[in-house]
Amino acid sequence: MLLKLPCRKTLSNYLGTTSGETGFSKLAEAHLRVEAESLTVPQSRVCSLIVDEMKIREKLQYNKQQDCFVGHADVSLEQHGGDLTLANSLLCFLITGFSTSYSIPVAYYFTKGLTGPQIHKLLIFLLEKVEACGFRVVRLVSDNHRVNVNAMTLLGDGLLTYRIEHPCDRDRLLFLSFDACHVLKNVRSQFLAHDIGPKGEVLSCYIKKLYDLHKDLVVKPVRYLR
Repeated sequence: MLLKLPCRKTLSNYLGTTSGETGFSKLAEAHLRVEAESLTVPQSRVCSLIVDEMKIREKLQYNKQQDCFVGHADVSLEQHGGDLTLANSLLCFLITGFSTSYSIPVAYYFTKGLTGPQIHKLLIFLLEKVEACGFRVVRLVSDNHRVNVNAMTLLGDGLLTYRIEHPCDRDRLLFLSFDACHVLKNVRSQFLAHDIGPKGEVLSCYIKKLYDLHKDLVVKPVRYLR
C-alpha cells in the first residue's frame, strides 16, 4: 500500500495564510504568546529549545503571491556586503514541553555554511525571544555536528559542559544536551567507517551493557533505548 501524502492545497488550507517570512516572525511571536497564555499552570511553560538542520536543494524561485524571490540564504558564511548566496540548508528552531506535550515552531532560516559563532548568536537571540513570550527554557538540544559543538562551547565560555549560567537570568541554569539518537547514529557511523575495537568488528554488546545499566533507573541517561 502506497503512502498517500496531502496535496499542496490541503497543506495550504491547514496552515492558513502566511507570509513565508523567515527568522523569528511576528506570526511566530503571536503564536508563542497565545500558547503561553493558554498554559495556565507555570510548570507547563517549562520547555526545551531544539535546533536542527536539514539539507535543501539550491534553487531560486519566484513567489508571485508575495512578488519576491525565495531561496537566498538569510545567514551564510559566504555573504559579503550586498552579495546574495543561494541556501543549501534549512535551520529550524522549536520548543517542546516537559510536563505538557507540545511542539511549537519558533523560527527558521535559510542558511549556507553556518559557523559556530553564528549559531551561538542565533541561540542567544531566540532564547531571549522565547522567554519574553512567557516560556521558561531550561534545556537546549541539538545534534553533535561540529558547528553545534562549537556553539555549545561558546555558550559555556570556552568549556563544553552540560550546564551553564542562563543567558536570560543569572540565577538560573541552562542545561545543554546533544540528541541521543544523533549521538548513537554517529557512533554507528564511526564503527562502520573505521576499524574500531580489538578486531575491527561492530559490536552491540556495549549498547546492551548501557541498557542493563539504566533499565531500572527512574531517570534514563538515554531516552527510548529498548
